[in-house]
This record gives sequence, C-alpha cells and structure tokens, in this order.
Amino acid sequence: HTVYKEIKDSNFSPEVRFIESCFKKSPEKPEADYQGQRSINLACGVFKYDKVPDWNVEFDDPEQTMSMHRWNWLLTELTNPKSPDSAAQGIELIKSWIAVQGPIKSNLAWDSYTVGERICNCIIFLSYDGAKNKDLSEIVKSLRDMTLYLCKNLEYHTNGVVSNHILNNGRALYYSGQFFNNTVLVELSSAIIKHEITMIVNDDGFIREGSS
Repeated sequence: HTVYKEIKDSNFSPEVRFIESCFKKSPEKPEADYQGQRSINLACGVFKYDKVPDWNVEFDDPEQTMSMHRWNWLLTELTNPKSPDSAAQGIELIKSWIAVQGPIKSNLAWDSYTVGERICNCIIFLSYDGAKNKDLSEIVKSLRDMTLYLCKNLEYHTNGVVSNHILNNGRALYYSGQFFNNTVLVELSSAIIKHEITMIVNDDGFIREGSS
C-alpha cells in the first residue's frame, strides 16, 4: 500500500513520450469515412461488427474474451493494407472501449495480465500513430488509470509462487513509466523484472513453467 500511494502521488507527466524510434517511417494512410462492416482479429479468428464492437460480449472460451480486451488487434490492424486509416479507426475503438469498460474493473477485461497487455499494446500503437495530431487526452487519462489499477493488483500469490505473469506486469509498468516519464514507475518495474526473472527464466533462456 505504501508503494501504491507513492506511485499514485508521483508525477504522471501530461507531456507523454512516444517510442517512435522503434518504427520505420511509413506513408500515412488517407483518412476515410468507412461505413461498411468492420472486424478485429482476436485469439481465435475474426470478430465482425458494424459501427463499434459490443465490448460486453463474452465468448465460450475466456481466452477469446480476454483477447478482445488486450488490444493486440490495434497492432495487427497497422499491417492491414485494406484499412483506410488505422490510426483514426484504432483511436475510435479505444475511446469506445473506455466509455463501456473503463468504469467496470471487475470482469475479465480487468484481469491483471490482460491489463498489462492492453497497456503495452496501446502505448506501442500510439507510438506508431500517436503523432498524427489526434486528441489523446482521454486515452492518456485511461492509461494512467490502468497503470494504477495494475500497481494495486500485481500477480504475486499468497503461496509465494511466481509465474511469467508478474514479468508481464513489470513490462507494462515499465512501458507506462517511460510513456509518462515517471521515474518511480520505471524503478519499480525494473526492480520487479530484475528480481523475478531468475526465478522464472532458466539459464537457457526458457520459462521454467513451460508457458509460451
């Protein structure tokens, strides 16, 4: 609780930092008012929708449900040549998700691993397309909210067993720390990763539990 309070009270700079150097320059896609059916790629196939997805939908396979909330589809859309403007469409989808799921924090969308994936995928996406003069204030506020939630729900278990999930948590907090130029977050996330990696990854570089 002391660490959480320190992070909550720390500086989340409104001047966020993108990681643009990770990407090659690519030609901008023209914006288009696309009215037809759209789709996003989930863990098992494509999910089709008309205007915006039903963010409350639940599939028989919880992994499929969680993949909707992990936002990996933001990155796969960047490579879709048929997408007229993946930046505008992606930001539209993010904002619609925030409006529906942002206040809930009690379902599969707020599983800690899923929150970590969502933070990373969002920051990577914004770093690719975030410089296009879009209004990102709502998204930045939500990323701060997700970060604080994850800090409060790190995947440490009472039995002392750690899994690769805590490294995922640490990675997300590191991304967020760099994004918000928040040294407290960077230090916490670095400590998590350095402390846990030898427990989780063996000398040959494989995860001990056999997870992919």
